[in-house]
Amino acid sequence: MNLQDYLDRAKALGPGATAKAGTRHGMRLFGGTIAQLRWFFKRTYGAPADPRGFAERAPQITPELLAPHADLIHQITELYLQHRFDLLGSGWVQVRHGMDVEGFEGTAYPREPVPGDITLRLNTGNRGQAVRLRKMVERYFLPIDWHIDFKSGYRWPEHRVAAATLYGHGRGIDVKVPWELARMQHLVALAWAFVLGQVGTPGFRDPGIYFREFRNQVLDFLSANPPGFGVNWTSPMDVAIRAANIALACDLFRIHGANFDAPFAGALASGLRDHGDDLVHRLGHGQEVKGNHYLAEICGLAFIAAYVPRKPETQPWIDLAGRELIAETARQFLPDGGHFEGSTSYHRLCGEMVVYATAILIGEVDFPANHFETIARIARFAADVRKPDGKAAQIGDNDSGRFFKVSPLFRLDDTGPVEDHLDHRGLLSAVDGLFGRDPASDTAALETTLVRGLAGGQTISPENVLAAASVPPSGEPPAWNRETVIVPPDPDVFDGLSTAAYPDFGLYIWRGPRLFLAVRCGKIGGPGPGAHAHNDQLSVELQIDGEDWLADPGSYVYTPDPEARNAYRSVLAHAAPRRGDVKPARLDE
Repeated sequence: MNLQDYLDRAKALGPGATAKAGTRHGMRLFGGTIAQLRWFFKRTYGAPADPRGFAERAPQITPELLAPHADLIHQITELYLQHRFDLLGSGWVQVRHGMDVEGFEGTAYPREPVPGDITLRLNTGNRGQAVRLRKMVERYFLPIDWHIDFKSGYRWPEHRVAAATLYGHGRGIDVKVPWELARMQHLVALAWAFVLGQVGTPGFRDPGIYFREFRNQVLDFLSANPPGFGVNWTSPMDVAIRAANIALACDLFRIHGANFDAPFAGALASGLRDHGDDLVHRLGHGQEVKGNHYLAEICGLAFIAAYVPRKPETQPWIDLAGRELIAETARQFLPDGGHFEGSTSYHRLCGEMVVYATAILIGEVDFPANHFETIARIARFAADVRKPDGKAAQIGDNDSGRFFKVSPLFRLDDTGPVEDHLDHRGLLSAVDGLFGRDPASDTAALETTLVRGLAGGQTISPENVLAAASVPPSGEPPAWNRETVIVPPDPDVFDGLSTAAYPDFGLYIWRGPRLFLAVRCGKIGGPGPGAHAHNDQLSVELQIDGEDWLADPGSYVYTPDPEARNAYRSVLAHAAPRRGDVKPARLDE
């Protein structure tokens, strides 16, 4: 990164944000340098763990439940077997060591040579255990490069401690690319393919192929990412989501008959315990405001604690996760059910985390009644922001974040499967499982069945759910009214309209079979730098007969290009009142 790059970046961020970013980078470099010296010769892998007693929480998923998704499961798992991933708009890319990249907006970093033994890239203290793990990987397996931004080609070094690993420091570099890949959210799809392969579903391979792929990918990751080292241990949120996905996929394979050899089962148990130790020691570390990151950490910890063999030292993990889940659900979700960070997509992410963590802890934690009332409001909000075409209105940031990807929510085009990030059915179906309701459709049955199984069959009374869902949002209606007339193609588009008001979140909705209208009107900013709202006050989303007339374009990028990110957060990117190019609020604050 040359001087001009730094100047351009400072201009995009503004003086205040530049000073804060410089301070953060300086402190990170200083603390990281000290940690690097202390840890270079240290083994950070935990002691071998006894895999006996690994919990079985997932229910049996029948091939009939998977049948509506079989074609998509087949297509995406064929790509996953080739180590092809489509993340954050990358298109389907094969991720491997020494790969060539197309570059991001004209920036492409040079390809690094691949050593004959990739464990030589690790710190000295961890190489021995990494070699032992890598010897368990089958020889035909092509290792995945877990440390590369496969859009720009920038690669983070494995030997650097997480505390000294920088991001947001160079043109075109997107740290979310390796983070997203390392969340391992594709592993659940491999488990579904395993189930469908067992009954000879046309197109699917021998089921053992999917299990061996799962096994090899987990071992490949663990051997290339020692605890506390590299880019994939810098964000506790991603550590948490990864651990939850590995644990759930492991359970799904086991419950459907996969044979875990003892060395792999031990490595898996030890790896999950390492993730739990990391989360406990860094829970909420460095967060000025506890938002979706902190919620992810406690929900990931809940899954680790629920699955790993129960030991005296893990019971406090259960207690901590349950206590903080109750507190953060009450604090982060507003009285009307919306999430405080001002984004419908982050509402979906946080809602998923709360529902799944509640299910996995429901037999361990005494949840108060108002916890479930909040979940009911979360679901009502998610249902009301859906347009007639089934997609959610896009308010605020959308980085496609999920906790689990249980149903494959993709559409097909000429390039292959494309994930539909505005399809929020998964959250609503998961809530149905917690509240004992029947799936809304065959395509929604997976989440409903899975959540019900994770909860051990325990459900919350539907009467309580309906009562909670009918509680009106807080806030008094305005003392004045103003009418705006929109001329539609024909008067019938107004038939069957209902209204929904979310004054705490800041969203007012009119929806019917043919028309969806949403007006954003909420607080400016949030309680700290964690909010994901945009400069979108009084912006409008309008859909008529399944066609968007006015729609929020979403977020283009995060760290690779602050200027482009601010352009998409700007009022000028929204259908909102404006006065020339004057911004109603400063984006650098």
